Amino acid sequence: MALGLDNRRRLPAALQSLLQREFDQALRRLEQAASDRPGDRVTGVHEFRRSVKRLRATLRLVRGAVPDRELSSIDRALGGAARRLGELRDAHARSLAAARLVRLVPRSMRALAMDAWRAGCEAGAGGGTPMRAAAVQALLRQSRVEMEMTRVQIGRAHV
Repeated sequence: MALGLDNRRRLPAALQSLLQREFDQALRRLEQAASDRPGDRVTGVHEFRRSVKRLRATLRLVRGAVPDRELSSIDRALGGAARRLGELRDAHARSLAAARLVRLVPRSMRALAMDAWRAGCEAGAGGGTPMRAAAVQALLRQSRVEMEMTRVQIGRAHV
């Protein structure tokens, strides 16, 4: 959904309403990402990160009306919440890439190729195996707490 200001309202109220809608959307997407269904998790993470991008873009509109130090702090918090979940997105992208690559290997060697890929990723920094559910939930909790704190911070900034 595109960002849209309500032109019937005064600018501060319209911006505040827009920010609140985006925060609500981002938090709903975090809930979706906490789902047990892998498809929901992937979609939730992707859409959460998109919501954060929209929030950051909206905040750029108020540059000059809110002290730079305050906006910078809010922007860093939002960026941190999105980057944290980038790890989940990256893990999903790696697994898709591995599945495509393994199809290039003769059928008789595919299971061995996947095992070798996973072992190599575990040994390196890549982490090729799916993240454990507890780790995923911890990342989601951290992002939720950061988003709630940022919402309060924006409310105090009188954007």
